[in-house]
Amino acid sequence: MAEIVLAPLLQVVFDKIADPVLQEFSDYFELDDRFKKLQRILPMAQAVIQDAEERQATDKAVRIWLSELKDAACRVEDLIEEFTYRQKGRRSKSVNFIKNRRVLDDLLEALVEGLKLPLAERNVVGRKFDTRETSSFVVGSEVCGRSEERRKVLEMLLESSGERSCVVSIVGSPGIGKSTLAQMVYNDDEVKRGFDLRIWVYVSPDFKVKRIIKAAIESATGRKCDLEELDALQFKLWDILHKRRFLLVLDDIWNEDKDEWDKLRPLFSYGFDGSRILVTTRSQKIAMIIGPSNLAYHLKGLCEEDCWALFRKRAFLDQLEEDNHPNLVVVGKQLVKKCRGLPLAAKVLGGLMRFKKEETDWLHVQNSDLWGLRDFRTGVFPALLVSYLHLPPYLKHCFVFCSIFPKNQEFERKTVIHMWMAHGFILSDGQSKALEDIGNEYFNETACGCLYLKKLKNVKVVL
Repeated sequence: MAEIVLAPLLQVVFDKIADPVLQEFSDYFELDDRFKKLQRILPMAQAVIQDAEERQATDKAVRIWLSELKDAACRVEDLIEEFTYRQKGRRSKSVNFIKNRRVLDDLLEALVEGLKLPLAERNVVGRKFDTRETSSFVVGSEVCGRSEERRKVLEMLLESSGERSCVVSIVGSPGIGKSTLAQMVYNDDEVKRGFDLRIWVYVSPDFKVKRIIKAAIESATGRKCDLEELDALQFKLWDILHKRRFLLVLDDIWNEDKDEWDKLRPLFSYGFDGSRILVTTRSQKIAMIIGPSNLAYHLKGLCEEDCWALFRKRAFLDQLEEDNHPNLVVVGKQLVKKCRGLPLAAKVLGGLMRFKKEETDWLHVQNSDLWGLRDFRTGVFPALLVSYLHLPPYLKHCFVFCSIFPKNQEFERKTVIHMWMAHGFILSDGQSKALEDIGNEYFNETACGCLYLKKLKNVKVVL
């Protein structure tokens, strides 16, 4: 179910109807009284809109209202754009007076209907976030527990089986920490000593054999590979691997098509005896397709103590801040229980709470109805949804807009910012700061704190 994000759109409408440039047209079209009513009622609706956006998943009446309000607001925005076009182009002022009044009246009626709903006012305060395509690097401070899991996977990789390039799989649910465990193993000193070459390839749902081989070549050589033909790519990789004992990590595999795997199968015959392929996947079927069941490690959730350790690192700046908020610690430990041992959920919730220092805010998240959604009572989804719904309204629209980007497609930061500007998502601060600079701040906040939006030199959006 797609979430309706409305706060930024209402702000755009509010800013535009307050623009003096439009006053001439509102007077001429006899719409001034309606503009004044909107200027009075819109701030009242904006005060409750965040509560409505959070409740839409569990309250049908609220969701219907948001849908009707969004349609009405979009029609008003189109009307205002038409006014602006006429003013700039000095176009004829012939217009359907009745139709335009009806458009504004529809928005006024929708706003008034919403104010009758039992919605709570919220004070939205701007905030900054702390700072994940996966790579082989792991931040030690971000890992809690998993020492026993690392030992068992290391045993699978390092034991002498006499087989060439056998496959070891780490299997687990989304957010359980498969990539993190693979990173820990990849960077272990025993692995560094036991393999002549280590290669890391992030696969994702985009399972293309040529792309995977090219990425493996670039990881092994540290140089860009310009080869395009499959035969040339396979020969190049063979030349790199065939006289070495290697570890190849294929991280985050989704593909369950055996025919596609067969195209990649020659990789498994390269290298000296003892070479290994380490795969991370959420699918038991994939693990069975590519390797023996005895070499599949099924990863479980963290214990509550380790989950709390992850949460507190994100939620509190340091030990002193934690000690100064014992009431938040009590609520935080209850929140951690809702993470059900998922490290990603603990990190997301911890990052969300870092910018809330009032106990009422923490209790609001703890008591959210979203935790009880019938279809999402387990897994990482509730934590991610709660995190999204508590983003500042001005960031929600920017984040949702990014869903139009193809998965794993790279975009320049400035291109994303200019798209946001063109759609009116970036709001002026009323001072001298350029919209591009404000957009850059939006980008940093979104990229650093928002779910799966990745930030590298360019932006790679993964939603």
